[in-house]
Amino acid sequence: MTPEELEDEGARPAPPSYPAITRAERAHGRRLAAIHDMYRAELDGVQRLLVHVRAAQADPSLVAPAVAGTALARNMAQFGTACGRDCALLQNHHDIEEQWMFPALAERGGVGTGAGDPAAQGRA
Repeated sequence: MTPEELEDEGARPAPPSYPAITRAERAHGRRLAAIHDMYRAELDGVQRLLVHVRAAQADPSLVAPAVAGTALARNMAQFGTACGRDCALLQNHHDIEEQWMFPALAERGGVGTGAGDPAAQGRA
């Protein structure tokens, strides 16, 4: 996908269907999605502020406190550096998806499992 397509929610692939997963598994997936949505919303807010700064509609001194006030930044400060702890956690997250979650969901009758599986799309 191009950077423009990444910003276009309508251009993103639809999530696959997993009719055989349990209510608990679906609830866990919704919790993970909520965390991702929270971080994306925070980054969207910082992006909007940067647009205003570039248009001289906001003071550039507001950017640092806006970034520092995000949960993403607080978690990074508490748990490690972006290149250290966060990268390791992200790698672990994707390894779990690729080695455990996607195969388990596919075994349960997931339809179109390649849409949500970076390994199946050659992006592992």
